[in-house]
Amino acid sequence: MGCLFRSYARKQWDDFDYKLSEGESLREVQARNIAALFEIIARDRGEGVIVATHGTALSTIINYFRPEYGFDDFWKIIDKMPHIICMEFEGRNLRRMTEVPL
Repeated sequence: MGCLFRSYARKQWDDFDYKLSEGESLREVQARNIAALFEIIARDRGEGVIVATHGTALSTIINYFRPEYGFDDFWKIIDKMPHIICMEFEGRNLRRMTEVPL
């Protein structure tokens, strides 16, 4: 990834409200994705679900449940495509999160 994107991503991770004039902040991305995730969880009837998304959205979801997950963690997955995380929930509570090796 280029230096410009890395610099922009760093600014966003340092300030979750930072965004370009026509863009979306990480806080907005996180809120939108967590709302969608909780809606999916509410509809799940114990059958399990698969959710696919891009790296930034996935990283903000991880950060919601694990606030210590930050820019350095995000940057480590940039070239991991796909990057698969298994999350197990009890209601809205994350019980376990594991990386699925490829």
